[in-house]
Amino acid sequence: MSRPQMRALQTTLLSACMYGLGGGLIGGAALFLVNRTEALVLPFRLNLLFPARMLFSMLGRPPPTQATKGIGCINFLVGLVYSGVIGIARGAMAWYGIRGPIADFMFMSEVGGGPECY
Repeated sequence: MSRPQMRALQTTLLSACMYGLGGGLIGGAALFLVNRTEALVLPFRLNLLFPARMLFSMLGRPPPTQATKGIGCINFLVGLVYSGVIGIARGAMAWYGIRGPIADFMFMSEVGGGPECY
């Protein structure tokens, strides 16, 4: 039994990046909503400060605390920008044909961060 023929999609790099951007933004918003829901429902779960902490460390400012004014907006915006940029990179990787477990490993090792990020 032969494998079915796969047709290559006729798409441009820009459209692949836009699909990646859309997927990244949807994923980032979903992640933020899940984190906020967990923080509201579970009494022992604190708000995740990683996106804002990352931005403040890149700007050379002291890390934020739970009491910092507007920390929720900062977390949401930084998370959306970060997931959008990563989505664009993932779309470009798919357009160039970088797929499979090696692409997943490359992508996750770039995004993951280390224990110093937390």
